[in-house]
Amino acid sequence: MKSLACLLLAASTFFLTACSGVSPSADSLAEKTPGEVPAPSRIESIPEQAAADLHRIVQETGEAPPLIWQRIAQNFAFSHLYDDPRVVAQKQRYLQRERLLLVTSQRSEPFIYFILNEIERRNMPSELAILPFIESGYYPLARSRSKATGLWQFTSQTAREFRLKRTCCYDARYDIHASTMAALDYLEELHAEFDQDWLLALMAYNTGPNRLKKVLRSSPAVVRAGDHWNLAVSRETREYVPKLLAFCAIVADPRLSRTLLYPVADAPHLEILETKKRISPAKLFKSADVSSSELRRLNPAMQHLHYPLPRGYRMLVPRQETELVALAMERLPEEPRWYRHRIAHGESLSVIAVRYGTTVSALRRANKLTSSLILAGKTLIIPH
Repeated sequence: MKSLACLLLAASTFFLTACSGVSPSADSLAEKTPGEVPAPSRIESIPEQAAADLHRIVQETGEAPPLIWQRIAQNFAFSHLYDDPRVVAQKQRYLQRERLLLVTSQRSEPFIYFILNEIERRNMPSELAILPFIESGYYPLARSRSKATGLWQFTSQTAREFRLKRTCCYDARYDIHASTMAALDYLEELHAEFDQDWLLALMAYNTGPNRLKKVLRSSPAVVRAGDHWNLAVSRETREYVPKLLAFCAIVADPRLSRTLLYPVADAPHLEILETKKRISPAKLFKSADVSSSELRRLNPAMQHLHYPLPRGYRMLVPRQETELVALAMERLPEEPRWYRHRIAHGESLSVIAVRYGTTVSALRRANKLTSSLILAGKTLIIPH
């Protein structure tokens, strides 16, 4: 017990002492040459939260856990580019946004272990586990101005190409499991399409393969020189890979990763449970007596809690609640099919309710309607 207490004290004080002091200003960072960027401190609330969470993990396991950042850094493929001036410039910008680094790294905690495992299974560069930081800040509900959506920022067209389904009650672009599999499939395709060049594959992921091919055809000298940085692409695409590598450079530096990034343990945070029958999420949460807000956060593709999940749906569940949810899945009876009805001219909710043997209140509840006003051409969910 004495040694465990010492370990807890050391783990807690590490974050507190490592983060004291004042963050360097933008001017002071700009004066540094590549490779001399100092390890910045963090604002006071960050180490306190990190120390508390690490303290909890040590209490539960009896030892300080290895962090996911260490495993990611072991398999980086592009560390030879971290000293490039473009990468260093982006790294310096990150070092001025300490809260961004903390918030996004903490937000990744439920998902990054699963994503890294899949990347390693496919023998892909572990830098790709950092890509959602650049795409969405590891926020599953992210939506860009160009309407790219989800953790991996799929556009509607690319989502259709990779069979990410979208219905009134489910959008696979928000599905962590489905979108991750599709994103890695897409990246593998781009890698093959661009002559096994991961840097070009990443640029194509950002700007689109057809647009990048057009640029490559118009810049044969740049292509022959292998100079990815000077291709005539948009500023966003030109900075895309340096931003990714800059974040990776922070992960690869133990001084920075231990003081700037949230201490995500290298351990599974989730289990994937596959539904064997149609189940209402609302009834499942109630039967399992688990937090609906947490399960909705982990499964943002579920956009209607009363609409039955299909057979074969992969639900992400916190590890500590896996048994409760699995038992509830077995216990609940299968839900009948729900239907969708396109509203015709002249139809009212009461007419539709009579046709399907349901009630107006049930239709309003299932479709989240605040009144009985409906519009021709729209689609209604018909509950049973």
